[in-house]
Amino acid sequence: MSEPVLSKTELLGLVVRVAALSALSYYTAKWMMELLDPTRKAKMKAQEKARKLLRDLGINTADISLDEYEMTLASNLVKPDAIPTTWADIAGEITQPILVLLQPLESHQRLRH
Repeated sequence: MSEPVLSKTELLGLVVRVAALSALSYYTAKWMMELLDPTRKAKMKAQEKARKLLRDLGINTADISLDEYEMTLASNLVKPDAIPTTWADIAGEITQPILVLLQPLESHQRLRH
């Protein structure tokens, strides 16, 4: 018995069907994994918050590309204007000695002489 021989068009059709089925399977599995992710809503919320904060800080989100981890970090940014605390609230009268300590060492040596 002779084996059936595939023509070029049949072979091409078979290759196209296998490729289409493989692509469909891949994207279906990817879509299902995204839907089944228990943290999906939290991630989306964090990304929206990060985009809003970056826009408020004057950073154009269209110019940069952040991955999932970077977006999570960006969602925890705080605008400096949103912090109502001042030096007086933190240290009151001791701010001057602290600021002197933060100055370079050369300025301390000049004060001694």
